[in-house]
Formats: sequence, C-alpha cells, structure tokens
Amino acid sequence: MWLDLSPLRKYPAFRRLYFGQLVSVLGTSLTFIALPFDVYEKTKSTASVGLIGIFQLVPLVLTGFWGGALADAGNRVKLVIGCEAGLAILCALYPWATRSAEVWPCFLLAGFLSALSGIHRPALDSLTPRLVAPEDIPRISALNGFRGTFGHVVGPTIGGLFLAHFGVKGAFWIDAASYAISILFLVGIPEPARSEQTARPSFASIAAGLRYAITRPVLLGSYLVDIAAMMFCYPMALFPALAEEWAAAGGVGGNARVLGWLYSSTAFGALICSAFSRWTVRRRRYGALITVAALGWCVAIGAAGFSPTAYLAVACFALAGACDMVSGIFRSSLWNETIPDSVRGRMAGIEMLSYMSGPLIGNTWMGFLAASQGTHHALRIGAGVSFAIILAGVAIGLPAFWAFRSSLGPSGDSSKQESEGVECNP
Repeated sequence: MWLDLSPLRKYPAFRRLYFGQLVSVLGTSLTFIALPFDVYEKTKSTASVGLIGIFQLVPLVLTGFWGGALADAGNRVKLVIGCEAGLAILCALYPWATRSAEVWPCFLLAGFLSALSGIHRPALDSLTPRLVAPEDIPRISALNGFRGTFGHVVGPTIGGLFLAHFGVKGAFWIDAASYAISILFLVGIPEPARSEQTARPSFASIAAGLRYAITRPVLLGSYLVDIAAMMFCYPMALFPALAEEWAAAGGVGGNARVLGWLYSSTAFGALICSAFSRWTVRRRRYGALITVAALGWCVAIGAAGFSPTAYLAVACFALAGACDMVSGIFRSSLWNETIPDSVRGRMAGIEMLSYMSGPLIGNTWMGFLAASQGTHHALRIGAGVSFAIILAGVAIGLPAFWAFRSSLGPSGDSSKQESEGVECNP
C-alpha cells in the first residue's frame, strides 16, 4: 500500500525534475500563506482576502491558453527554466513593492505571479509524460501528488512559525531562493524528441485545443467536476479569520501558528492519502472515483462548518484534503493516459485553469459569503451548493464520464491507449 518509488530509480531525468520541483513547492507553500496573511493584516477583511482570487484568475486565464500553445511548439525544459527565473525575481521584489500599508501592490504582484504561472505550469505538466513510459503514469501521478502535499504540509507548518518571527518578506525571499535551486536541478535535463509535428503558437492552435477538449466528454467531465467541487466551497480565504477567532478563544496558540495549522491541514490529509496510494495503480474506474472523491471533499468542508474547536476543524479539513488527493491522482492519470503528445501542452493549460480557477473563484465567493453570513455558515452553505451541483451534473449530464475506465491493464501495464482521436492541429 505504500507509495511506489520505482519511477525515481528508473528515470534519471524525471528524478532531477521531481526533486527540483519538491524544493520549489516547499518555497511556494510559504508564500501561499504569506500573501493572504499580509492582505488580512492590512485590511482585516475576508472579502479582501477573497479578492486575491480575482486578481490571480484573470491573468491566469489570459496566459494559461497561450502557455499551453507555447509548450506544444517549443522546448518545454527551457520554458520551465525561463518562467522559474521570472518567478524568482517577482518573489524577491514582493517585500519591497508591498512595504506600505496600501493593499493594491499585493494584488498587483499576485496578478503578475499568476500570469507567469500560467505559462510555467502547462510546460511543466506536459514535460513529465515525455520523461517516463506510459505504463508508469499511474505511479507518476501518485508521486507528483505526494510531492505537492508534502510541500504544502511542511511549508505552512513551518510558515506559520516563520511568519510569527520573520514576517512576510522572509517567506517571499525563501520562495525566490527555492526557484533558483529548482533551476539548478532543471539544467541538463534533455528535451525528448517530439513524436508528432505541432502547430506554431497562434489563436488558431489554441482554438483547436479548446475544440479537442470540449468534444471529449471524459476530459470535459474531469474538468467540470473539479471546478464544481472547488468553486463554491474552497475554504482558504476564511483561514485568517478562523485563525483569529480560535486564537482569541485561547488555548490553541497564537494567530499565525493557528493559521499554519489550518493551511497545512488539507495538505496533511492529502499527504497521508498519497503515502498509501499504491492501491490507485490497480483501480481503473477513474470517472466514478473522481466523482466520489469530489463529493467527499464537499462533505468534509461542510462538517468543518459545524466544528466548535480548531482541532476538530483541522481534522475535517485534513479529510477533505485526502479526498482531493484521490481525485487529483485519478484526474492526472486520466489526462496523461488519454491525451496525445501533440496537444499535451494545450490540454495542460486547460487542466491548469480547471484546477486553479475553481479555488480562485471559490476564495472570492467564500470571502464575500463569510463577510455577510459568518465563517461557519459560509462553509456549510458552500459545501451544500457544490455537493448538489456535482451530484446533479454527473447524474444528468455526464454519464460517459462516470462510466469511464482506464485502458491500462489491471497490473498497470500499458495496453492500447485511448486517445479519443489525435488530430488537433488547425
């Protein structure tokens, strides 16, 4: 049942990519809590924290599609290195640019970081399938899930203590350094040869990628279920306010420390789940498993809304994180198994928008909902709305997604890959 580490031994290039990104994830997890903490300390408003999502979403949408087209047509390794160099510079500039009490520089820098991430993530996500054999994709999905959750457990846990002692600027400087270390790991990774000719980046090639995604019910279902789960019950915007409430109640440590617990809770649950993820290699009903996991996320978030203590809420958020990890592993396997390399970058851009737009919109929705209804009521209402939308959407509009089974053999060996049609060039 333990995590299968064999791909790290089999693929040296993937091993370099994996550990470089592990360092980067650890750094980014610090700024993941430092940014909303900074905004909340300046405004004392959950609505302002929620607005971060809008300032991140708009540039992400503008660059995400183009980033996918660039990844399909260019050198993905060089693209990742260039983006990480830019992200390091922006992180280093954040403490200087936001040193005043004004909040708008925080929103502006968050937008720039998100815009560059829109180019970075499609290149990174579409590079990984080129470095491994198809039969190891389920194992790679579990490993990548473990890497992300490990960083988001360790980072926020340390980050809460770090914020209490060194402030926001220290967190961003560490993130800048983590990108520099990641670049050292990336240098020397060879760019695998392309098996198919890909169109040059253009609006036509982006439109062709969108048509590909929209006409594949299984892909469309994987995007919509995840968006629905996050759009109305993503709790992160409420964590600064919840931390302040429970810290004021006494007995659970300081504000920043409680904030670290809350931000690491979902990642901790996901980490435990991914550490015992070997079972996922043999499971073939991806559509059903993704749906059930998304519903489980909603139930756990709703349960946190009834929690009278920080400890019980952290446990509920951890359960939600475990459900999200199950969904993420099977979504990643579904995408990497069924999408041909010629369109992988553009699909990675759409995937990024699906798994990042939901939380960004959800943060905004939950922030404003909590401002009018209170934090606990916002958790309950949001969870109920998401649960109902997923249940009705899959039952009525996405039966093909629910029935989808992987084409890999029961032992994880590669059989005929289900690409649902390869042609995607205009």
